[in-house]
Amino acid sequence: MIVPTSAHVHSMASLAVGGGEAVDYYSDKLNAADVGSCFQVVKTKSKGKIIVATSDISKGVLIHRESPLVAMQSLDNKFDVVVCHYCKCNIGTLEQQIDLLQRKINRLDYLKYEQSWTLLGEEDIKRPPSHVVCSCGEIYCSSECQGNDNARNGHAILCTGPIDGESSREHPIIQFKLHAMETNEIFILAAQVVTSIIMRYKKDPKRSKEAFKRFVQNKWWDVVWPSNTAGDESEVLEEKNMLANTLYELSMESFHLLRQAILSNCSPVQISDKEFDELFNVDYYGSIIGMFEQNNLGIRRKSLVALGIEAKMADVNAPVPKGQGVAAGQSVESGLLGKLL
Repeated sequence: MIVPTSAHVHSMASLAVGGGEAVDYYSDKLNAADVGSCFQVVKTKSKGKIIVATSDISKGVLIHRESPLVAMQSLDNKFDVVVCHYCKCNIGTLEQQIDLLQRKINRLDYLKYEQSWTLLGEEDIKRPPSHVVCSCGEIYCSSECQGNDNARNGHAILCTGPIDGESSREHPIIQFKLHAMETNEIFILAAQVVTSIIMRYKKDPKRSKEAFKRFVQNKWWDVVWPSNTAGDESEVLEEKNMLANTLYELSMESFHLLRQAILSNCSPVQISDKEFDELFNVDYYGSIIGMFEQNNLGIRRKSLVALGIEAKMADVNAPVPKGQGVAAGQSVESGLLGKLL
């Protein structure tokens, strides 16, 4: 059994930049910040804007920290690792994570599961004081994170929790998400940008897209083809056009499903057809996905399994006390790893 030791997250932070006034605004903010004492954003003729050190920086020194504008856990990874839907911190215990990996329990059972054995004590893993499960099944480490996800990302707009009945599969929100699962999960992340823009629009219509203007935003179907592809020029061009047409058609399908989903949602956040069409169209949707293609960051966050192995392997030969799931005298290597592999 292959053991995932991390949560796989797609994210986009605002340090990856494109051009224009929004970039000048952001770099000016960086230079004015306290963290700017050890680095500065400067303009160059050949490289555009770059970050240069203004003093010696020791290894391990934190020079900048920011939260991603949007982030999502890879769909396949959700079956193996449970993290907060908003902040992506680990939820639960090492025991639960291992049993989830071994398919003894599933996500629905995860937080109701009665633990039958313990390998890590309370001092090893900090457990959240309370967790919240949305009616759609998404799990949060706290009510604060759930509130932030609704207020900033507009989770409630595409939440499947309120949808019930025999015809639920035909609901536009379900149809949009099924299409994304069957074609490309990046559409779900693109939808998060759309709903976050809607939340910003409700607060300040003139600045609803400002946070995303600093990114390079070429359309997905224009940037996905590798620029250095070798081969016969006419054949390469034909394949490139075929791929571009396929991606455009997929984006068109996804966008129309998303439009129907948002306009039919049952959340308190409502937007009219006219408002939606003024904010979004297929080309802008393609630019959002192209923005991921050019600026996206893949993040691996250590799971409780990885943290547990590291904690115990630091003293591999240390015996585990009786009553903790491993017989006295067994090493962690034979006890913990034996359960995992």
